[in-house]
Amino acid sequence: MTRAAIYVRVSTTNQEEEGTSLSTQEERCRAFAAARDYGVIEVFSDVHTGAQYRDRPGLSALRDLVRARGADVVICYAIDRLSRNQAHLYIIAEDVEEHGGRIEFVTENFEDSAIGRFLRSASAFAGEVEREKMIERTMRGKHARAKSGKLIPAVKALYGYRWRDASKAALDVDPDTAPIVQRIYREALAGSPLRVIAKGLSKDGIATPSGRSTSWSHTAIRDILKHPNYTGNAVAWAWRRDPKRKTRIVFSLDDAVTLPAGTVPALVDLESWQSVQETLTVNKAQASRNNRAPRMTLLRGGYATCGYCGRNMHVTRQRNSMLNGREPKSIYMCSGGGSHANPCGSHAILAATLDAAVWERVAQVLMEPGFIGREVERLKATDPTSGQLEKLDRQVADVQRRQSNLMRELSMFDDPALGADIRKQINDLSQRRRELEDERSAIQSERALWEQAQANLDNLTLWRDTVATNLDDLSYEERRLALDALGIEVKVYRKDHDPRYEITATIPVIGPIVFDTCCSIYRSVM
Repeated sequence: MTRAAIYVRVSTTNQEEEGTSLSTQEERCRAFAAARDYGVIEVFSDVHTGAQYRDRPGLSALRDLVRARGADVVICYAIDRLSRNQAHLYIIAEDVEEHGGRIEFVTENFEDSAIGRFLRSASAFAGEVEREKMIERTMRGKHARAKSGKLIPAVKALYGYRWRDASKAALDVDPDTAPIVQRIYREALAGSPLRVIAKGLSKDGIATPSGRSTSWSHTAIRDILKHPNYTGNAVAWAWRRDPKRKTRIVFSLDDAVTLPAGTVPALVDLESWQSVQETLTVNKAQASRNNRAPRMTLLRGGYATCGYCGRNMHVTRQRNSMLNGREPKSIYMCSGGGSHANPCGSHAILAATLDAAVWERVAQVLMEPGFIGREVERLKATDPTSGQLEKLDRQVADVQRRQSNLMRELSMFDDPALGADIRKQINDLSQRRRELEDERSAIQSERALWEQAQANLDNLTLWRDTVATNLDDLSYEERRLALDALGIEVKVYRKDHDPRYEITATIPVIGPIVFDTCCSIYRSVM
């Protein structure tokens, strides 16, 4: 049976004559309880003003009973009998509800009354305010920790590492999982897709970062490849909730806090990490899953860009065609969305129109021997390292000469103190020589790439002669690879712009392109 406690109150003896005496209130409350099969366990009463609540002995005794969970429901004759102050009502009601009870009134439904609705609203508002304050305190504490040069702690350390100590302020390399991270980057640099990498790890029975299974997903691989802390250039406070997709966490350097060197040891070098990011961006843009009919659009995946904001023109379908019962047509539309930062108006152009115009231009280039011939001759004559190696050799020789002179001068001093300055100059020159030699190695690598490109240019000429006679027979993949070979780029503008689109072709020097005798083109990674 529900245990009920009755509370009655009057302010003065005059209320006895007005029909609201303590006994009258009690009688009505008992009848209310009987009608609901409540068992009355005790009655509390006060002769006291309703504007106060702390000094009422009957109310205090009632609240003690409720806090001891001695009653399930508190019954009052009317709301003003409990209190005339809304703030006091809120406090009393919260106290009762917090200890598993509820308040009911004989003359009105508390939940549906104006005061009841206000109290519920006030309670919700207070809860929201406290939650926001708690979030703000937590975020402020995390930001202060990051500003002090410490990682923001998590349940588990970043995969490939372990916490350096109990403070979780820094990471050390985990000898068990760090090689797995490096394997993932090696395979990504070699051109393996995310799903292929995940499949290989699963096949080898390697535990996932969660440690709960050996079934790797491509998203887990992607998260590892995109995390910047693997380069050793650690940051904190860089992950934010996406304002457009509340459930998605995105990485942003806008407010990121750079952590001290050594906070996170490097597992991959910065150049490799950046190369992987470029590959992921290209793969995402060119993925066929982002287009319902990928073979219907030649320029999907970044060949066509907005002439105003520079964003990719993505493929979509004309909705009005479907509404009118016609076959929907594919269009290229600016992915800027007409935002304030890029007010290009989401302009679009029929994919068939642009594809035809671009391929016509490609065909003209391939059918015109002079274009590729001129480009080949220009690139062969443009040595990016011309004169640089000779200049560096002269600088190295000058450093060696100065070092020899200083060494002879140093041999003339018997007092070590007198030769300290000369030894410092010799050390400085040694450092300068190492820098020049490093620069020379970089230039030699650049020249090796240029020399490799020369061989590709010869292949390009041979390929053009072969492909020019088979343009109509090229497959979709071969046409797209031809766009790569010629460095085709298309800028698209709105209808009121003249011209509507601009097509450019520039044969890339870096990034060898291998052609076979069957007109197919294979991209190779340097």
